[in-house]
Amino acid sequence: MKKFFKATLLISVIILSITQLSFVVFGKTSNTVKIGDYYQIGSYNNEKILWRCVDINKNGPLLLTDKIISYKAFDEPGDSDKGSHSRGSTVDKFIYTLSRQKMRKEEGSNYWADSNIKDWLNSDADSGKIKWSCGNPPAYKNEAGFLSNFSENEKSVIKEVTQKTLLDANEYSYTKNRSYLPLERKLEDMVKRYNNAFGENTTDKVFLLDINQLGSVKKNLPDYITAKLNESEIKNSELYKNVYVISNGISDSYYSYWLRTPYSFSSGNISNSEVSKKFSEGCLTMTVDKDGNVSRSKDDNGNIGIRPAFYIDISSLKIKDGSGTQDKPYTIE
Repeated sequence: MKKFFKATLLISVIILSITQLSFVVFGKTSNTVKIGDYYQIGSYNNEKILWRCVDINKNGPLLLTDKIISYKAFDEPGDSDKGSHSRGSTVDKFIYTLSRQKMRKEEGSNYWADSNIKDWLNSDADSGKIKWSCGNPPAYKNEAGFLSNFSENEKSVIKEVTQKTLLDANEYSYTKNRSYLPLERKLEDMVKRYNNAFGENTTDKVFLLDINQLGSVKKNLPDYITAKLNESEIKNSELYKNVYVISNGISDSYYSYWLRTPYSFSSGNISNSEVSKKFSEGCLTMTVDKDGNVSRSKDDNGNIGIRPAFYIDISSLKIKDGSGTQDKPYTIE
């Protein structure tokens, strides 16, 4: 009888655990996290950062900043040939009527793995001490790393994950046919092509959304793919002061922000070949515009917003205060 009772109890615990896990995997809820919840974690420019749970998948709950926190280039050019900057396309003069070569050395790289913005987002180094993977420091080289503004407890809830990041034709040899992800008019059409598009696994703590994750945001919280500016950027940004007209209600306006998905070529589904390389300049990355449409920009464009994301580690999450609303977000113990 005791053995039967113990076996029954064990089975009940296993069933309960699986049930709780299924909530996380299928995006319904978990013990402390559900889609739509707000969290206040870390700071930037002396302003607390507000995040929102926008999806729950196999990596856990995905948090995205409520607003654009800064304007920064995705990646900047330079003299270094290190990493992806040595793989920039040789531009076909007949197609582009350009005399330039090595586009990445002149306009930055759309390769996420050694991009300036990835290095900054994942660094907690002090001012001027960030190591730049591509060898070319950006205009924001004298800033401290993004994670330097987080307490140790706050950093502990940021899960390091390995996930797919798409590539364009500059990152691999031309021996096999591979599919690219074209820029479509509808986000849903790009999401459908995502699984078959060629990419690689990258490991990050903090990252920019890709097309697939943006699709999940639109599905779960349709109005949340557009983004406003945080107050510190409005008050302190030289870019904001110089580029945008200050008027009543300006803080309620929406602005463009970067994704981490490369813009591979200008039209159609082109198979992997020397022809496709001519459409893959290697210096264009997808963005989300002020209306929520997917567009693209040159990687050295410092007029595009940064909207970070990360997966929260539930096992390390200890809520100190808050109710998960925008006005009363959860705070970390």
